[in-house]
Amino acid sequence: MTGANRWTGLKYTGSGTIYQQSLGYIDNGYNTGLNANWKFDMWLENSPVSHPLTGLRCINWYAGCDMATSLILPQTTDASGFYGATVTSGGAKWMHGMMSDAFYQYLQQMPVGGSFTMTINACQTSVNYDASSGARCKDQASGNWYVRNVTHTKAANLRLINTHSLAEVFINSDGVPTLGEGNADCRTQTIGSRSGLSCKMVNYTLQTNGLSNTSIHIFPAIANSSLASAVGAYDMQFSLNGSSWKPVSNTAYYYTFNEMKSSDSIYVFFSSNFFKQMVNLGISDINTKDLFNFRFQNTTSPESGWYEFSTSNTLIIKPRDFSISIISDEYTSAPSREGMSAAANRRSISATSSPPAVKRPPMKC
Repeated sequence: MTGANRWTGLKYTGSGTIYQQSLGYIDNGYNTGLNANWKFDMWLENSPVSHPLTGLRCINWYAGCDMATSLILPQTTDASGFYGATVTSGGAKWMHGMMSDAFYQYLQQMPVGGSFTMTINACQTSVNYDASSGARCKDQASGNWYVRNVTHTKAANLRLINTHSLAEVFINSDGVPTLGEGNADCRTQTIGSRSGLSCKMVNYTLQTNGLSNTSIHIFPAIANSSLASAVGAYDMQFSLNGSSWKPVSNTAYYYTFNEMKSSDSIYVFFSSNFFKQMVNLGISDINTKDLFNFRFQNTTSPESGWYEFSTSNTLIIKPRDFSISIISDEYTSAPSREGMSAAANRRSISATSSPPAVKRPPMKC
């Protein structure tokens, strides 16, 4: 049992690096291959939910699979499973059933340490039966029917806490950030030779039953491709304690599940160059939920083990406009003086003065 029920920003669409290639699924633990052009049924006995499966899971870019859904639709489904999925020719297919949203919701509400046992039935046959009319693989004259009891135990639960915290950051044209008022979760900070801004972006709780795991990785990712190309790895860094930092560079740097157990927050550092590149690219008045997100990767399940979420705190980044104002020493925009002339009061100081008279020689005619 593995994988997410939603696509992330790393979904493979036919070009570039291949990351997420399918949604989540279950099998009976044997990872049995399927024969092309045969039909396949999969159903569960003692399923914890009704309608647990939606169809045959496949690798989305393999021949015969749907690139958009990574799903081969069956002829019919019921409260226990699906029936009559035709195994398309081309890329390899296995006895994998795609999990429904109802199944995920059940797993979410399970307590940590809770478990359930079900019987997984997987059957394939070369007989071209009509599942929509009630025919089933297990009733055909030939084929392969696998039955296995499987117990699943919930080992951990990660809950992201939305604090609804809001902060504003104003950035100069050279990238220097200035915090708005009331920003308890952000501060100016220098890491190595880079100065910038660090903020607590995520609060979470992680409950476990003692599970030790290093194959689950978490890391941030910049959502804007132009900005991601313009900044260096150390222009954006992340931390679990606000003091020890790792650079952001695709999947290269991460914290593991085990490391997350010792913390309850994730901090992100943005250098002045990060903000400067935003200004250069014309990115302004942007919410961090649209700027970057956090991703989980389960390296044990490289095809479907990808998860993505946005920050729980909101950081609004705005350009800072400057203007020049010339004022008097008295800090008023309209300076003036009042006084009396010397004729009216010889002890007063004249507000204005005239140049001294110049003695000229007499004129001759």
